Formats: sequence, structure tokens, C-alpha cells
Amino acid sequence: MSRQPPVQQPPPVQKLWLRYAKRGRGRFASHRDFARAFERALRRAGAPLAYSSGFTPHPRISWANSVPTGAESESEYVAIGLAAVVDPAELAAALNATLPPGFALLAARPAGANLMAELTHSAWEITFPVWENTLIAPAEESSNPEAADLAADPKTAAGTDRPAPDTAQADQPNLSPDPPLLDYRAAPSGLSPAWADRLTRAVAWFLAQPDVPVSRQTKRGRRQFDARGPVVSLTVEPSPDCPNRPGLRLVSRHTVPLVRPDDVVQALDGIDALDGIAPGLGADCLIRRTAQGRLVQGRVVDPLPGPPPA
Repeated sequence: MSRQPPVQQPPPVQKLWLRYAKRGRGRFASHRDFARAFERALRRAGAPLAYSSGFTPHPRISWANSVPTGAESESEYVAIGLAAVVDPAELAAALNATLPPGFALLAARPAGANLMAELTHSAWEITFPVWENTLIAPAEESSNPEAADLAADPKTAAGTDRPAPDTAQADQPNLSPDPPLLDYRAAPSGLSPAWADRLTRAVAWFLAQPDVPVSRQTKRGRRQFDARGPVVSLTVEPSPDCPNRPGLRLVSRHTVPLVRPDDVVQALDGIDALDGIAPGLGADCLIRRTAQGRLVQGRVVDPLPGPPPA
């Protein structure tokens, strides 16, 4: 018996562009995990999905420039094809009721000619969580004079009223340790002048270079590329969410391969070996895409305006 050819699916009746956000814990979901969750959310929302032809039809969903895992975004885009005409606003509301926590649909509209042609640049915020452990001496800060006396004499730190340790139990684990007498309080160090100066010098060095090579591990192996060329602007500013934290504002052009904000951070962090002025950025920065679209007078304008970031 000959195998029957696959049924040809009709073309989509309606195409929509959707803009969504990844926030909070949602930033730790990989793009593939979210793609599966998004497809399930479309089904739960009752969206009349159009399917591709072939032996294994797939929903007509096209993704554009997803952020790397671990980054937040207020400007992610996806295009979908539907088998029936729906109200974009009603579909957006239904999707927001079914999407998992950490994701929000911000805008929906009928599709234009080419979504990728509209997404040529991205604007990013990069925040560095700089924290210092401030050691506070009990003699100065504590209102307990006994604690102050104990701190002043390390030999009596165990306390004069405590019995001598039992040598028979010396090897037993201490399951109920006494709290420390010193109070370690973590406080934000803020955008200190010295740290900000080093970061500003590193940014100035980066912008003055014709090219800054960096490397990244990809599925095809480790690749090296220029992190300077796609950067339109890079400035040092406090974080809008926490003015006591230092941050960077980056506008970059989409290229192949795509240069990501963590590539720029890697370039800045590597300046120490080149020029001795690296700020020691580390890998614990928070990256958030604030806009994605065309560059208009130095500002990235989204093709789908959305509500202000939550």
C-alpha cells in the first residue's frame, strides 16, 4: 500500500505580532522551555492556531532575537499565524491569564511585512550588584556591655559562665552553635567614586578601540568575534531600580553573530590584562532589555509600544 501524501494545510487567515516580557524568575527559563509553555498557553487561551503542512504539522510560530537565559526583557517578539480572525486585544488578555509567572504579554497587533526588518537594534540595562560586608564591632554598636567586654578580650569570647568543654564529647558535632558576637551587616556599597571612575575609564577605553575581540562557547564550539563594532553607545549610569547600584546603558546593533551584553561585560572585565583599569565586574550582573526596534535619533523605538515596565 503506497503511503499517502501529507494533507496540505491552508495558509493562515490572520497573522499577529506579539510583544512579551520576561521578568523575575521567568528570566531563568530557557527559550526552548518558554516556547513549549507559550504553545500550551495559546491552546488554553483558545487561539485558533494555523499549522504547517507535512507529515508532522507544527503551529505557525516564529520567534525573533530571544534574550539569553538569565536576562530579563521588556521587549521580546513572536509572530503567530491563526486559522481564524480574532481580536488582538482579547487574545492578549486571554494569554495573560494562562501564561506562567514571570511572563506577560504587553501588546498585540496585526502583523506587518517583515518583523525581523523592524528589529535592528536593542537597548539594554546592565546592573552590577556590588555589596560589601560591613563589620560592626559590638563594643561600638551593641547596647549589651557584656558582649562588648567579650569582644574586647578574645580569650573570654566563649563566656565566663560557660562550663569547660567535655573532652569526651570533643569529637561530636556541634548541632546548636552559639550566635556570633559580631554583627555582619550586608549593605549596598553604592556607586562609589573610585569604582565608578574605574568603570568609566574602562568604558572609555572600550569605545576608543576599533575592535575588541571576545570569545564565547557556542554549539559549534568556541567562537571569537568583535564586541566593539555593534555597540552604538555605552554609558555609565546608576540603576533606575536602585540608584545605589552602578550600571551601564548599552545600545547595540543586531549583527551575525549577535553580540550580547554579556559579551560587552566580558570585554570590559578583560581590560585588566590589557590596560590595568578593569573594574572587576564579575559574572553576577543583571541584564535587562528595555527596547528592541529601529534606531530613531539615537533611541531604540519598538514596533509595538507597550505599557511601562512593571
